[in-house]
Amino acid sequence: MSKLEANQIAEVVFALVGDIEAYGETQIDKKNRDNQKILTDVVDTLVWSLIQSTKYAKRHEYSMKVIGEDAKDFLGYLVEEYDLNDYVRREE
Repeated sequence: MSKLEANQIAEVVFALVGDIEAYGETQIDKKNRDNQKILTDVVDTLVWSLIQSTKYAKRHEYSMKVIGEDAKDFLGYLVEEYDLNDYVRREE
């Protein structure tokens, strides 16, 4: 059995979590906000796993070191790519 691609996994997560898009109707938006909280908790858990992997970046074993470096690189990418302040200014 082959593994799922990242976009397929994301589709499964969204199917499990439910809609998060604002709709403009109080009851629907309350449910979607609850769904968004679940999604942010999932993302937090995943990011925390990557943070835990960064400890390997200082290891001497190459296979462990690259796992840690990859995690650090990705977390750095997130900070740069998703600079929230800049994103919010663009959306206003």
